[in-house]
Amino acid sequence: MTKNLVSIVIPCYNMGRYILEALESISAQTYANWEILVVDDCGPKDGTEAIVIEFTKNNPTHRIEYIKHETNKGVSAARNTGIKHTKGNFIALLDPDDFWMPEHLEKAITTFGNHKELYFYSSFAYLFNENNPSSIIDIEGYKDWEMKSFPAMIAIRNAIPNSSAVLRSKVFEKVGFYDETIHFGEDYDLWIRILSNNLEIYIHTEPTIYYRKHEYAATSNNLKMQNSKLTFAKKHKDWLVLYQREALERLNRKIFSLDDTIIDLREDISTLEKRVNIIEQTISKFKSLPVIKQFLNLKNKFNNS
Repeated sequence: MTKNLVSIVIPCYNMGRYILEALESISAQTYANWEILVVDDCGPKDGTEAIVIEFTKNNPTHRIEYIKHETNKGVSAARNTGIKHTKGNFIALLDPDDFWMPEHLEKAITTFGNHKELYFYSSFAYLFNENNPSSIIDIEGYKDWEMKSFPAMIAIRNAIPNSSAVLRSKVFEKVGFYDETIHFGEDYDLWIRILSNNLEIYIHTEPTIYYRKHEYAATSNNLKMQNSKLTFAKKHKDWLVLYQREALERLNRKIFSLDDTIIDLREDISTLEKRVNIIEQTISKFKSLPVIKQFLNLKNKFNNS
């Protein structure tokens, strides 16, 4: 392993239209000690290989490998192929249709340096549609109160974007590689295995990546997604039941807290309305005083003259 080298694994299948943007976001990183493993999962001829070759020529000081499966094996197998060819002691995950902000890797490696027992780092993500990253539709991540309920909240929903994850390479020795029987939600499966092994994780609560939503994304295949969800649920049934119960209890407490807040606000509004009524009555009485009446009459005559 090369000290503090970040090995970036990019699995791809029919992503030639997007991968250059992902690659260019790597070359723009403020942290420059990286290598890239692009694994083409026997996709169609969409220009991916040519793009990677040209990018390699333009970045001669970095190790960049293009590996192509002879048959289509699925995204989990593609990720595993890439991981097994890495040389760094950190592994960063990047999907070819997403891209990073320039400081993404630097923030991750700095965090690892400050937390020696840390195994997993991730950040929030800007969510955008197709080819318009300047038009942000949402932020992928957890709310403040959900972060306080972590890791229980991950049993309710996975809001850790795959492309935000940076891991110590030895994490795979402890929890195993990606499950190749799971073709969708394979990242969720890995996160839960990391948590189940009580390994320390850190979530940076600001976006440092852009996560693209489009019709070609793997998550657009609903049937395969449902089958993978079923496999996933069976595999992690006990863990999910344990933490979903805890997450739901915390969610209920949050709802009750909101109810109390609403009640307090209603009481405050009621008190404010009473005070406004008192002020209006006082003004009305003040206007009815003889001296004030004379002054108002004079004021009206002056204005009308």
